[in-house]
Amino acid sequence: MNESFVRTAMLLGVEAEALFSGKLVVICGLGGVGGHCAEALARCGIGKLHLIDHDLVQPSNLNRQLAAAKSTVNMPKVEAMKRRIEDISDCEVSVSPTFITEDNVSEMLPITADYIVDAIDTISAKTSIIHEAMLRDVPAVSCMGAGNRLDPTKIRIGDIFDTEGCPLARTMRQEMRRKGIKSLKVVYSIRLSQSFPTVNGAALPEAYHLYRQLLALPLQALWQWIYIIHGGIDNRSGVQI
Repeated sequence: MNESFVRTAMLLGVEAEALFSGKLVVICGLGGVGGHCAEALARCGIGKLHLIDHDLVQPSNLNRQLAAAKSTVNMPKVEAMKRRIEDISDCEVSVSPTFITEDNVSEMLPITADYIVDAIDTISAKTSIIHEAMLRDVPAVSCMGAGNRLDPTKIRIGDIFDTEGCPLARTMRQEMRRKGIKSLKVVYSIRLSQSFPTVNGAALPEAYHLYRQLLALPLQALWQWIYIIHGGIDNRSGVQI
């Protein structure tokens, strides 16, 4: 066994660790949630990751996104994250620096994917990803809104049709019904979005960005990681964790 994953095997079992090494997980979106989720999966022994994001690293990403460093500003996020993962793991990383749309989603998602993580913001792309996953019978988990919420204890995981307090989930439900999607596991917050003090009409961003950097985005990524490990890959294989 790779010495890097001995502790993971102690926690989850040798059979589970061997299983993870042969799996391909697709991460759609490498912002605050997607980047943390990708790294967590690489560190626990997932053998292959396919990263999809069309953005470049911006200075404004430095406070919360793992792909962002002074050395990676203006670099494609997929390339920056690929370098980071390859520096900490033997995980095989492939990338697509492309914006996902309804027209190209079937091409963007590898046919060999074992699991799909939706961590992007655009509703049309999110529903297209989930619809494609449903057509392929590939398990998926989707991240809902985290912005302007200051209580990380309110983060939950559940079916999107049982969510509350999340406007993004509400809109997603409408689109999913149109596509005939009847169920989807999501990570969401039951805390209602709140406003921040303003100066000359501009919202003060300090609390918002501190929350996103230290609490909300990593925690949402952690919940996605937990669901993937306990509710998707392992259950399809018969390995009990």
